[in-house]
Amino acid sequence: MTASELFAGLLPEQSVSLLGEIRETNRPLLQSATAVLAGRRKLRPAFIDKKAIPERLAWVAGELSRKANADVAIEILQGWLFAAKQPMLLAFLDTLGVSHDGEGLIEELPAEPPREKVVAAVENLLSSYPAWAVSVYLRLFIQMDESGWTVLRELIDSDPRLKLPNL
Repeated sequence: MTASELFAGLLPEQSVSLLGEIRETNRPLLQSATAVLAGRRKLRPAFIDKKAIPERLAWVAGELSRKANADVAIEILQGWLFAAKQPMLLAFLDTLGVSHDGEGLIEELPAEPPREKVVAAVENLLSSYPAWAVSVYLRLFIQMDESGWTVLRELIDSDPRLKLPNL
């Protein structure tokens, strides 16, 4: 699933919430993305910047759900995870016992832990974070290793809490 498909799978208010968190934690990333997206639509960034913040974020969210903007969408999602949702990343990795650099970066993804550890890590996240945010993170996480982590993939596919509303 591409990053633009993830944005398309979210409700508009979820996408706007995500972008609002980016605006608070990494404004330069949002400004850069907005400029790129505006340019792709042959618009001046100032035209978008003049919109009220909710309207601007909704416009950006809509653009990020377009297939042509998957490259910008992945940058936004990665920025969101490492700036606004870093505690979620760390909680997941720590519960699984996956070593990381203290900021959530992994040098090499290990083999999938036992099923009970994966289930416990997912349950831990779902008890602390919005299900849609957990779903986005886990979907991005499994993309790091397309062939492995089958238990996590099965959980994402079978747990209704991890279903994105528009998929």
